[in-house]
Amino acid sequence: MMVLAGSSGNPVGRGIRRAVFLGVLVLFSFPPLSLAQDILIFRPVANSETIYRTPEIVFEAEISAFSNVLEVKINGEPQTVEQTDAVTVQKPLTLEPGRNVVVVEVRTELGATKKEFVIRLLEEGEEIGAEEKRPFRVIVVAGLEDQSNAAKTKPEIGGMRTFLVAIPAFTMELDDGSKLKFQAIVSRDKYDKDELAGQEIAFTQLTARWERPLEGEDFWTVGAGLNTIDQKFDSLLEGEFPVEDDLFFFGTLHKSTGGSNFYEVALEIKDQDLADPVDADFNDVATVISLKGVLDRDVGKFRGKFRAGYAITDATGKFRSKTTLQAGAELGYPLADLVSEESAFSKTIVGFGLRYRADAFDEPASSTSPAPEETLTTLFVNAIHAISTTWIISAEYRTESQSSNVAASEYDNTALMASLIYIY
Repeated sequence: MMVLAGSSGNPVGRGIRRAVFLGVLVLFSFPPLSLAQDILIFRPVANSETIYRTPEIVFEAEISAFSNVLEVKINGEPQTVEQTDAVTVQKPLTLEPGRNVVVVEVRTELGATKKEFVIRLLEEGEEIGAEEKRPFRVIVVAGLEDQSNAAKTKPEIGGMRTFLVAIPAFTMELDDGSKLKFQAIVSRDKYDKDELAGQEIAFTQLTARWERPLEGEDFWTVGAGLNTIDQKFDSLLEGEFPVEDDLFFFGTLHKSTGGSNFYEVALEIKDQDLADPVDADFNDVATVISLKGVLDRDVGKFRGKFRAGYAITDATGKFRSKTTLQAGAELGYPLADLVSEESAFSKTIVGFGLRYRADAFDEPASSTSPAPEETLTTLFVNAIHAISTTWIISAEYRTESQSSNVAASEYDNTALMASLIYIY
C-alpha cells in the first residue's frame, strides 16, 4: 500500500480560509458534523477511470477540506495520512468482475463524510457500450425500405419508405451511485407516392429516468416520458390525421444472471390523447397498462433475446378497448470478432427471429358484429456489420402476415430494409 501526503499549501491563505469558516460556524451555531458538505473527495483526472480490463488496480483519491484531515478509510481500512487540509491516498485493489463499490470515509477537525465510487471490471467478452464511455451520446440511423403489401380484399401495392432517426442521450452520475438519464428520439418517415399513399410520419419521444443500483450488476429504474405522433397524407387520403400525445410512466427491474446474461421486468402506464388539429372539440383518450419481460442470454454460440408482454387498453372514441399479447424471440450469431484497446465487439452478426402479436378488441354492447380479433406474425433475418466503433451498416428482410375475423383487416407484407448507423 502506498500513501502520499498532499501539500499543506500557503499557510497565510489557509489561515484566512479557516478564520472565515469558523466565523460562519459561530454565527449560525452549526454543529461540527453538519459541515460534511465542505469536505471534498474526488479522484484525480489521471486516475479517474470507471471501467477496467484487469483486476489489479491502484485506487487514488484526493481530499480537500477547510480543516485538517484526521482520518481516512477506504472500504473500512484506515489509511496513514498527514494531518493537513489536503491529502492524497492510494490503495491497491483487486476488483471482482462486474460492479465494484469503493467507499472513502473522511473525518476532519470540523466534520465527517463519506463518498462512494463505482468502478467496473469487464468480464471476458463483455462489450463497452457507448453510454459507458461518455455522459453524452448520439445515435443517428438513416435508411431505405422497399415494401410490398397484399391485402386479402385489395390488389397488391408497394412503395419505398425513407427514414431518419436521431437519438441523443445524456447520463448524469450522482454521488450515491445512482444515475439520471435523459433521452430523446426524433424520427421522420416518408412514403413515396407511386402506389402507397404519400405519407409523412413525425415521431418524437422524450424520456427521463432514475436508475438506482442494487447488488452486483442489478438495478431498478423509474421514469416518465412523452410521445408525439403526427401523420400527414398528400394522396388518396389528403390532409392530416389527428395528432397523438402519449404520456407514460414506467418502472423496470434489471437482474443479472451471470456474465452478460440478464432479464428485465417492466410495468408501464400510458395515457393516450388523440387530438384533431382541425377540430378543436375532437378529443379521444385511452389508458394502457402494460407488463413486459425480456430475457437476454447466450444460447450455445448464439446470442438470444426473448420478449413477452401483456397490455390492457381502456379507450373511448376512435380508440378501441382491447387486450394485447406479444411475444418474440431473436437469435444472433457472430461471424468475426474485432478487439481493440478502446472496445470489444462482434464485427459481423447475422440473426433471425419471430415476433407475434394478438389483439382482441371490445365491441359496444349495441353492436351485432363480432368483436374484431387480429394476430400479426413477423419473420425476419438480418445482418449487422461494424465498419468501426462508430459506423455500422445493417440489412433486414422480413415478412408479415395479419389474420383477422374481419376480412378487410387481413394482409401479407414483405419488406427489405438497409440502414446506416452512426454512434457518437
